[in-house]
Amino acid sequence: MLPIRKLISKLVLPFLLLLLSCTEDDSLDDYPYPEVHPDFRIYVDRFIAEAEKRGYELDYSGLTARYETPIIIDEKIYCGFGYNRNGKFNKPVILIDQVCWQAETNDLARESFFFHELGHSILYRSHREEVFFNGDKQSLMCGDCNQFDIYSSTEDVFKREYYIDELFLGYNNYYPNWAK
Repeated sequence: MLPIRKLISKLVLPFLLLLLSCTEDDSLDDYPYPEVHPDFRIYVDRFIAEAEKRGYELDYSGLTARYETPIIIDEKIYCGFGYNRNGKFNKPVILIDQVCWQAETNDLARESFFFHELGHSILYRSHREEVFFNGDKQSLMCGDCNQFDIYSSTEDVFKREYYIDELFLGYNNYYPNWAK
């Protein structure tokens, strides 16, 4: 029979060492906005970079972006909905319908859609419905359009810069060459 001290050192000490070595990995919690679902973080990071590129330092505290399926507001179904700090949650919240999101696999299309919702929740932007002479929407903040289609292909990359400038700067009388 082993003395109690040897028993403790042979069984309990290794167990304690094992227990202490199994700490949770903090790398997942390093993201500054932990309430943003990992699927959306790349778009939040791009939005922040675009804002900074244009000289904006915005308040993203409390930013939440999550899946909610379905999104029904006032008996209408949405693919996404952005609330600002004055809205239902008193913080910027973006709800994304997972079915809509997964149906669109194009990265630029997802970006334009998510930037639209960030326009509501961070920039307090409302919808704009004006169109250019060629029929394209003047703003990424259009409400009666498919935001996934504003700029979504490699052919539309030249439009991306205009639409992001308009999102942050709110151009009213600027007509890019491609819109004439």
